[in-house]
This record gives sequence, structure tokens and C-alpha cells, in this order.
Amino acid sequence: MINIKAIKKSYEKRDVLCGISLDIREGEITFIVGRSGCGKSTFLNILGGLEIPDEGSVLYNGKDISEDLDSYRRTEVGFVFQGFNLVDGLSALENIKLAQLYAGTDISDDMIEDNLKRFGIKDPFQPSETLSGGEMQRTALLRSSLKNCDVIIADEPTGSLDEENSAAVFDLLRGMKDGRHVIVVTHDLAYAREYADRIIELKDGLVRSDEIINRSVESADQKERVCHKASDNKNIVKMLGFNSVKHRIKKMIPIMIVLALTVGIITVTATFGGYSKRLEKSVNIDYLESDLVSVKYGHVKNASFGRYPLSDADMEKLIERYDPKEMVPKYEYNQYYYMEPMLSYGNSVKKISLKQIKRDEFFSERIMSLGIEGNFISSEDEIIIAEDAAKELFGTSDCIGKHVELEDNCGHKQSMLIVGVNKIVNPHDEIYTYADAAVFKEFTKLTIEDEIKERLVVNKKREELYGSYGDGFYGGAISFDGIEAADGRLPADDNEIMVSTFFLKNAKLDYKSLIESEWVIEVNGVFEVAVCGVFESEKPEIAISEALRNKILEVEPVKVDMYLKDVSKVEGICEELDNEGVYAASAELTTLKGLMNRKTRFYELVFMAIGVILTVISIFMLGSFVKLLVLERNKEIAILKSLGADDKNVRAVLMYDIYVIMLGVAMMSAVFSGVIMAVVNVILKHSSLIAIGYPLIELVLVYVLFFVVAVLYTTSLVKKNAGKSPAWLFSHIY
Repeated sequence: MINIKAIKKSYEKRDVLCGISLDIREGEITFIVGRSGCGKSTFLNILGGLEIPDEGSVLYNGKDISEDLDSYRRTEVGFVFQGFNLVDGLSALENIKLAQLYAGTDISDDMIEDNLKRFGIKDPFQPSETLSGGEMQRTALLRSSLKNCDVIIADEPTGSLDEENSAAVFDLLRGMKDGRHVIVVTHDLAYAREYADRIIELKDGLVRSDEIINRSVESADQKERVCHKASDNKNIVKMLGFNSVKHRIKKMIPIMIVLALTVGIITVTATFGGYSKRLEKSVNIDYLESDLVSVKYGHVKNASFGRYPLSDADMEKLIERYDPKEMVPKYEYNQYYYMEPMLSYGNSVKKISLKQIKRDEFFSERIMSLGIEGNFISSEDEIIIAEDAAKELFGTSDCIGKHVELEDNCGHKQSMLIVGVNKIVNPHDEIYTYADAAVFKEFTKLTIEDEIKERLVVNKKREELYGSYGDGFYGGAISFDGIEAADGRLPADDNEIMVSTFFLKNAKLDYKSLIESEWVIEVNGVFEVAVCGVFESEKPEIAISEALRNKILEVEPVKVDMYLKDVSKVEGICEELDNEGVYAASAELTTLKGLMNRKTRFYELVFMAIGVILTVISIFMLGSFVKLLVLERNKEIAILKSLGADDKNVRAVLMYDIYVIMLGVAMMSAVFSGVIMAVVNVILKHSSLIAIGYPLIELVLVYVLFFVVAVLYTTSLVKKNAGKSPAWLFSHIY
């Protein structure tokens, strides 16, 4: 007998059940009907122990079920849901077996298989998610029946089925009622009238009517009580854990790789931290270029950041202030992208890392001291080629005396004689090709000349330092020769331009705004101009004076490289220039303080940066754990709890994934640590670091620490959801 005594339930101050009291007898099939929102499902959830009432109680055979809800769900109740709620990945047989393991009933696999076939399930080993809706529901019914429970609770069991399968489900439910309490929620009164022994109608959280259809059930035979053994938690965890790993292995492997890589890098970092002070050689300033400061203009009104050219006066000012050992003007220009130097030989083309230098004693000593094969450049048409470029172009580094074409990405070329080969990998893992900066000055002039012929951009002058340009236009630059003004006048000075009537017709510009507005041309500098008139032309053309054209073609560098006499002043000079706001400065490397100390500090900063990266990786890793263990498995947790799993069992099932992941991490990190250590030794070879052996002790310590932190944190997340009620979990399935 089930006795329901004055149960009440509310959600967010809305009363759902308002004090229902009922007795439900064995041997009858009771239908709960009513409109949506009347409290049917909530009533059923409380009856089945999926959630507890705010007030009142449910007694089963005289005992309050709230005293041990897990045991009640495990041995006394079987659920049949509208959504079937079978565990994905498990077969029909395994889903039934799972319920047996929780209930502690002793039914062989052969018996389960025979019953499945009797229920119309042809392949008991077919994954449950691939069954039809009718097959899924029959499997759910059999799961409850073979569990030998006394209470069968069905919530809209035919809501997802067609008429034929619906009738079959109700026939099965009716056949299961002897000696049991069968309670069904449905919205279909026709089925209720056909199959019910009793119909209870709910309205506004109360019993509106209670109609006995078949009184003969009062004398129904008592079902023989079944002895339930303790749950087989070991096999439950094994079955569900293996299923989860099989189901999620594609998601788990990337997590394993990321975590193993993280453990490996932390291990190598910890290992290197103990050896970082044991450096065999001092810092080679010529190699690291730690004395180099690059300077360019910062924000200039009406100019793009870093693209305003430096004048002779600017460079004289820098020389006067800082007295560098050497200063090299660097030429590169394109209004829309940076120059990309390349070398070509025949049909082969190779992008290069090119260093613009001067042909003087400073660079001769610095570059040749690195062990360059061959000679230093002595003219503009000579080049020292990078070994990797030589091998790609010629198939060998033995190419001194051969000619290559030096190109920019605008199509300009110059034949260069190879006088030397550079085999030294710089701190950026590149090999420099060296050429005279004067070559690129000529390339820049040709690029500008080509560009203004096709696309001379004229923008409205802006007064603010930052911000976007106003309206503008562009066209090919032509001279004034032979032009007649269609409107306005011919230029009176070098800073006046004329535009073609094309712009009035096609560029949505009016003559008045052209004449009255202030304009600028940003090409190799900023030139303020005024539009004095228009001329007839169907092409987008802009007429400029020869003097203005010459000004535009007076090529100046956009950057200068200063090599300082005192390395200790590098950071201070960069900060000083940046703070002034006129120039933007950057150092090739941070200042190195002392030979051994500076070298140690550099690598400490590098590995500190790696530590920051690893922290970020760890956050994403734990976020992946949360998604894997909590968000994706709410449905599975809810199903397990409806079968009677307690919080401890749920945590064990979910943590199986973590232990498998961490086992994979242990194996992978052992491999990654060795690989990373080998790579580190190769990388540090050029920096004269001592070789470091396999970090076994560090690996074990880092892994144990990582394992403990990851498991503790993940357990806290798992514990939170494991303690939720099954009803709450079913309502929060993602």
C-alpha cells in the first residue's frame, strides 16, 4: 500500500501541489490525468522519490520513503519515462542489466535476452540509441519489470509513440499490474478509460475527482516478495566507465594530449630552473644584437602609425642625443603592406629575412665575427646570402660568385653578386641575408612612383591625432601639361591640385566641397594640398605639379636602427622615447646585466612566460573537465539516480573518466618530457647551454601534484551535481 499524506510542493512561489492525500493499492493500474500544469508530473516525481515534497509524506508499506530515497528507488520503484531515458552507448540488454546490478537481483543474461526477444527486441546487443521509439519504451518497461520492483511509475509513456506502439505499451503495463502498484500519468483520457482500474484527475494542485473503474482489483493476489542483494557497485562503475570512455574517447584524447604536454613543459621548466645558472659562455652581443634600438615615428596627424618618414634632421637629433656606435636608415614602403624581400634564381623564389646594413667597418667586424663564409659586401650589388636560401635556390650552400635577383613584392628587381654565405641561426631562429640599405632606397622610390601613377590617395585633413579619415578619393597622378580647367582655375603654387570630372560624376563628390575642404596626401610623408579646379576626363585622374611629385619621390627611411655603445641604456632610451610620444622605440632584447647574470635572467623570463601560458592552459583544461563530467552527463546522472544510485556511486562513475584521462596523461607526459627535453637541448645549443638529462624525478613530482590538484578540483565539481535530485537533473539536460 502507498499512502500519500497532505503533500505540498511549490516552485518559485507558485503552488503546484496543495495538500494531496491518497491511498494507492496493489494490483491496480491507476491513471493520473489533468491539464498541463496541474501538477501530474510533480506528483509522480514525489511518488517515485525523484524529489521530495515541501510538506507531507509518502509512506510505502507503512515506512516514510524519505528516510532512504536511494534504497526506495533502487529496489521498490521502476520508472518508464516519455523520453525513455536509456543510457546511450549501452545495449538494450546492458540497460536492463544495469538496473539489475543496482537492485541486487539475480537474473542471468540469457533470461534478459529471452525476455527482450519476447518483447519484440530482435537484437538485444544493439545500442539503445539506435532502437526505434517503440523498442526503446519496451526496453524501459522490461527494465522495470525484471527489476522485480513493486511500484511501476510511467510518466506519459506513449507521448513519443504512434498509436500502434502506444497500445502495445499500455497492454504491457496492464499485464504488469498483478501484485504491483502501477501509476500512469497521461493526457489521453481515451486510453485511461480503456486501461485504468482507477482514474484520478488533478486540477490546480488538488484532486478534483477519484473514480474507481474496476473494483475487482481489491482481491488481487499479493506478489511474492523478492530478496534484493547489495548493489554491485564495482561492475556498475566498470560498465558505465568503459561505456563513457568508448563514447567520449575522441574528446578525451585531445584533453590527454594538452594535459600531458602541460605536464611535460612544467617538468622541463622545473628541470631547467635548476640548471639555468650553469652557463658555459658569456653573452655574444654581436650575435644577440642586444645593443640595438629601432626608432620610428609614432602617431603623426594625418599619417598611419609608424609610416611617417624620418628626416635627416630627425636622425641628427638622435645621433646628438644618444651618440650610437652606428645608425642605419631602413627603407620599406607600401601604403597597404610591408615590403617582403625575396631572392630568385631561375624559376625558384625564396622569401628571406633580410638585414639592411651599411658597408662600413662596424658591420664588417660584427657580421664577419659570426663566422661568415666568404667576404663582406663592398658594393651595392653584392650580398651575403642565408644558407637556407642558398640551398633552396641552388641546392647547395656552395654558391659564392653566383648571381641572384633581389626582389621586393612590388616586382622590382636587382641582380646581386653573392660574396658570402651566412650559416648562423639568429635568436629568432632565422638566418639573415645581408645587403646594403641603399638598394632598398631605390626600391622604395620605384614603388612610390608606381603607386602614385595608379593610386594617389587624397584624404580630408583631420585635426585630431587619432581617428579615421573623412571622405577621400584616389586616382592616377598626371602632370598639368596640356590641361585646361573645366571649372575653377589652374594651380598657382606647388601645393594645389586639380581633379578630373570623373570624381564629380562617380565618387559622390560635389565641386563646392572639393574646393572648400582641406586635403592631405599621405605618400612618403604628409602633404597638405588644396583642390583649385577640375578638368574634363572620364578617368579617375589627379593632376599634380612636377615639384610636388619630386617632393613625394624624395625617399626617406621609415625606421632607423641605432647600435648603442652602452647596452645598459637600451631599456631606458626606449622608455624615454616612448614617453615623449613623438617616436616609437623597440629594443632587440632587454638589457643584459653582466655576462652570466644577464644570460640567466633572459631565460628565467622566457620560462616565466611559459609558466603564464601553462596557467592559461590549465584553466582551459579544467574547463574541459567540467564540460565532460558535468554538462554532458546530467542525463546519465539522472538515470543512474532514478535507478537508485547514491551520491558516492555517481561520483565513482564520473571519476572513472578522470582516472582514465590521468592514466593517459601519465604515459603521454613521460614521452613528451623526453621529446621536449631533446628539443630544448637543440634550441639552447646556439645559446651555449649545457645538455640536460631525462627529468624522471621532476616528472614524478610534477605529475603527482598535477594529479592531486586536477582530481580534487574535478571531484568538487562532480560532487555538486551528484548531490542534485533526479528531477532537477532531468530538467537540466543539455
